[in-house]
Amino acid sequence: MECEECLSEIVSSEVIPSAGCTEVASIALGVALAASGSDEPYRVRIYVDEGTFKNAVSAGVPGGGSGIEEAVRRAINSEPKGLQTLAFSRERYRGPLDLVVYPLKMDDIFIYVTTNREASLISSKHDKVAYVGPPFSSLREAIDYTKQKGDGIPLERLFQNGRPIIGFEEVLAYVESLSSSRRFMELVQESSRIDMALAEDGLRNKYRGYSGSLPEGSPRERAIKLVSAAVEARMSGSLLPAMAVAGSGNQGITSTLPIYVYGKEMGYDDETISVSVMVSWLTTIYATGYLGYISPFCSAGLKGGAGLAAGLAYMLSGGDMSAAMRAAINHIISLGGVFCDGAKPSCSLKTSTGVETAFRAASLAAVGTTVLKNEGLSGRDLDEVLENYRTIKDASIGQINESLVRVFARKLPYVDLSLYLAASGPHRTASG
Repeated sequence: MECEECLSEIVSSEVIPSAGCTEVASIALGVALAASGSDEPYRVRIYVDEGTFKNAVSAGVPGGGSGIEEAVRRAINSEPKGLQTLAFSRERYRGPLDLVVYPLKMDDIFIYVTTNREASLISSKHDKVAYVGPPFSSLREAIDYTKQKGDGIPLERLFQNGRPIIGFEEVLAYVESLSSSRRFMELVQESSRIDMALAEDGLRNKYRGYSGSLPEGSPRERAIKLVSAAVEARMSGSLLPAMAVAGSGNQGITSTLPIYVYGKEMGYDDETISVSVMVSWLTTIYATGYLGYISPFCSAGLKGGAGLAAGLAYMLSGGDMSAAMRAAINHIISLGGVFCDGAKPSCSLKTSTGVETAFRAASLAAVGTTVLKNEGLSGRDLDEVLENYRTIKDASIGQINESLVRVFARKLPYVDLSLYLAASGPHRTASG
């Protein structure tokens, strides 16, 4: 397949609307699929990778409430509509519910849901349904099924054995041809509209008050405030969707909305804004290929922020792709150490910090300044920087996630750590 066609397929797959946190939405999709063939009283067992568990524990659920149990109760009466399943909830299920959640020591996305008679399996990607039907005879059989099925996701076509087929500079060479497509121009406009509506909902309803006191005197300050408001709204249970990028709505908001807001207010034309957003999306998606959909690092702060910095630098420099790379490196080195402690309304605080850092990283890059390759985790190009951070991720993911899972499990009566603790020791993944 030609690279341009491959990248086009990847963007189409990775830029999709999501109602609520993508991990909550993914669990809800699994429950809705399994519940549709079952009946009361509902006996729900959810076997879930630790990253998805971590992000679903405290995130707001569209329609009200937060966390996994609330998502399950709303999903039981929902139509399975991908990551917008919770937007189609007819009503919250209030009947008897026998719920047990089993976190698993897995790096990859893995959600196996069983109800009274039916089961569903989601793997590799938040909306990738691998199986719906009678429950497997064991958890091991469900895990083995994902390995035997073997159908990949579009992003894997750009990476083989964890390494990119083409480098970041080559990816950026295709940006202008992709952004000239009417389909992608419309996707940028739709994404901006969706995320702006969510931001306005956040400002109007003041869910937690995290964004209300932020200044908005300049275009830059207004962009930061709107991102904060949008993230606060979706993490608090707004019914409005966000446009997720590379598996995260917060990441999508971060990588899209500031470029649109700042570009419009500074008088950039629609084509420049669209190309800049495409630079941001491809940078975010490319970083995800290295670091995964869910990692110990704050995705919106690191990957989405790097994308935003790259897109802003492209805009500020008048279309200099080397400035985009410098900006992404500047941002990652500035904010790469911020780790993720789960999805929740206070993600609004981290994302506003990330957007502010991205503006600074882009401003430096636009005048030719970048972090030297011999400093810390920096490198000669973005690929080397991402490889350095992947090394840190691989060394730390087990310890960080295990600590978070243990802390969060103490707060939830329906969580069973028996399978998790039985797998203590070397970190294990879904593939082995």
